[in-house]
Amino acid sequence: MLLVIAIGVVALRETRTAMRVAVMGASSCEVVNVIDGDTVNTYCPGSGYARTRLVGFDTPEVYSPKCLSEYLAGIKATFALRRVIWGASESRLVFEGTDRYGRRLASLFLDGANVSPLMIDAGQGRAYAGGRRGGWCE
Repeated sequence: MLLVIAIGVVALRETRTAMRVAVMGASSCEVVNVIDGDTVNTYCPGSGYARTRLVGFDTPEVYSPKCLSEYLAGIKATFALRRVIWGASESRLVFEGTDRYGRRLASLFLDGANVSPLMIDAGQGRAYAGGRRGGWCE
């Protein structure tokens, strides 16, 4: 079990900085890398780098999981988000303010489709509109 965790951590660190996806549309911002299944780092000319929370869904935690199964599900969701971003030919961010942690809030559209229902339909997350989140441990 520890080997699975170690492999996940190494793979997560190795691929975090490998992605750079241009964001099309009115915004000249870019998704620079995926932090976890619902958080990315973005770069916007004029305002720099920022942690950005994708809205509309929640995924299991990778950095503060309550149990091993949540951690493993979080790794899976992180790679699922990377996969859909890498597979997109067009990406667009629509910013919607900031959260209480100072992160930008944004909807991410890939090839015209909102990533939120894509992640939910793939079983990688669940709908989330703010407030108290449900747990991921059984």
